[in-house]
Amino acid sequence: MSDDSELLKGRCLFIPQMGANSTRAFVAAFQSAGIEASSVPPSDNRTLELSGRHISGDECFPLRVVLGDFLKVVEDLGPDRVAFFIPTTCGPCRFGQYSQYLKKVLQKLGYDGVPVLSPSSSNGYDGITVGTGIFMRTCWRAIIASDVIHRMLLRIRPYERNPGESDAVYAHCLDDLCRVLKRSGIGTRTQGGMLTASLKRSRDRLRSIPVIRKKLPLIGVVGEIFCRLNEFSNQDIIRRIESQGAECWLSGITEWLAYSNLGQRENLITAGKKFSPAMGKAWIKSWIQHRDERALLEPFRRDLPEEADLDDILERSRPYLPHHGVIGEMVLNVGKAIYLWEKGARGIVDISPFSCMNGIVSQAVYPRVSDEHDGIPVRVFYFDQSRKDLEQDISIFMDLVRTYMRRKESRIRVQQLSR
Repeated sequence: MSDDSELLKGRCLFIPQMGANSTRAFVAAFQSAGIEASSVPPSDNRTLELSGRHISGDECFPLRVVLGDFLKVVEDLGPDRVAFFIPTTCGPCRFGQYSQYLKKVLQKLGYDGVPVLSPSSSNGYDGITVGTGIFMRTCWRAIIASDVIHRMLLRIRPYERNPGESDAVYAHCLDDLCRVLKRSGIGTRTQGGMLTASLKRSRDRLRSIPVIRKKLPLIGVVGEIFCRLNEFSNQDIIRRIESQGAECWLSGITEWLAYSNLGQRENLITAGKKFSPAMGKAWIKSWIQHRDERALLEPFRRDLPEEADLDDILERSRPYLPHHGVIGEMVLNVGKAIYLWEKGARGIVDISPFSCMNGIVSQAVYPRVSDEHDGIPVRVFYFDQSRKDLEQDISIFMDLVRTYMRRKESRIRVQQLSR
């Protein structure tokens, strides 16, 4: 057994809910390596109550949610049966301090024996040392597969004829995927074939859902990765936008992982290791991940619009936030917003924690992005522990979206008549 496996022996590893779909799949990947793992229970008022005892108010909201959920687990199971998974990053974002802050709180409470696994984006999250060599590839495949099923759900749910049917079918698809991911003792090729078969079954189930043919505006959703994916943190804003007559294209996790891989290679170049075994390994990892991504997306090629390549995102962001001079999700958010506009989005929503630096910088850039891209409406929704009534704000945004659509369609008609 590797060091982390020994550390986790006799404990259950709890993983934050950064999107229930991807977390369940990620848990299944750990289980395939013989690790007892679970997602944290759903966040609630107890989450905020427990974390509120240990924060000053200057911390960002995702920390409060993650910390509170972990403390709930300790409260329920005790410190001797649990371990926590909390990735970290370098750069200016406060996310890089989460793991250290968690350890500090656990130590203060006398729980410093609780293991905290904290792989870093600086080396492409290569620091997870459990199971065999297939484990990290299983994690990557879990994230891709769960992302694509969720994208398909969002593609269908606003049009479903029978309310709730797409959610029920989606849950069945996720169960199917996790059963495959949990399998141990199989090779990468066998696993790839089984995952593709599972995704084809999910595609067919989701395609069979009766829908109402109607034209709805497409809303591109970007923002801070935890807040935009964690329904408790964003008050289930995706479903609220859908209820006001829209389809959402939500940015998933894979683009951040591709960005982290790029950061790993750039760190090696800075360290004078451009031509080194470490760089070779990094390039091979990126190549394999890209190949897996293409293979797992293939069953949905006819159903889903093409997802952005990292180079596409960075190129579109470059006039506003060039990635060689700016680090963080703000680069991805601005570039992805433009990409989504090109793919037919009629509005852009940025979901960020209150006081988030990435959100604030992006918000400062969005007016220029809007002006230079046909005046597309862009709205930043900030979230903190206060529960707010979002309906009016979403309604106002959707009015802007519909006005934009009418103006755009009128311009297209004029251009057609003038030919």
